[in-house]
Amino acid sequence: MPRFRRFVTAIAVLGAVVGLIAIVAVWRRDRMARAIRELKREHPGRIAWWRDTNLYVLDMEDLGEARRARRVPLGEEPVAIRWSGDGRTVYAVFEGGTIMDDVHRVEAVDTQSGLRRIVLNLGTQGLEDNDMKPEDLRVESYGDAEAEQERLYFHLGTGEWYSIESKRPRIRPEQGPPAGARDQKRCPDGKHRLDVESGDEDSSLWIKGPGPNICVTENDVEDEGAWWFEPK
Repeated sequence: MPRFRRFVTAIAVLGAVVGLIAIVAVWRRDRMARAIRELKREHPGRIAWWRDTNLYVLDMEDLGEARRARRVPLGEEPVAIRWSGDGRTVYAVFEGGTIMDDVHRVEAVDTQSGLRRIVLNLGTQGLEDNDMKPEDLRVESYGDAEAEQERLYFHLGTGEWYSIESKRPRIRPEQGPPAGARDQKRCPDGKHRLDVESGDEDSSLWIKGPGPNICVTENDVEDEGAWWFEPK
């Protein structure tokens, strides 16, 4: 009889543990679902990232369902991306040239049609350097005319700053980056940010901040990408 009671007790303990694990799993799932709903509501917009030679765009309303991301073939791998102010275009920085002389260019990529146009080609501008610092690229609204909707600020490898209109190739020197330029890896209030978690063979893109971390995609990504927000 004692042996039977021990067996019953062990079964009861095991059942309690399994039940507790199930409760925790349901709680975590519900907590994640609430976090995703809140993030969609607070920060509607789009997230872009790249993998190999493809650009991916995920609407925030599809957060949690990476399979719905739009794939835009680029034919070559960028080294940085930035959103335009209207959320329709991604500015992609490409790197060419030689080992001794990197040459960068920036193309505007329509995320719906995939159509591309060259905004800046440092190999033909005759500036101090053909090499820019891709991580320093900034996109800022400028003027009211259709041709002056945005300026792209870029930082040469030699240290000089310039800007160019997004619609026509008018370059001008600048003292530095635009004041208050937004970091496209963070939400407007700064509470959430895009971040990459890297493993031995692959990496995944996450939104991190208050509350649970939310996976954007588990597919291998090159860096944190860029985040565009609908104007409120």
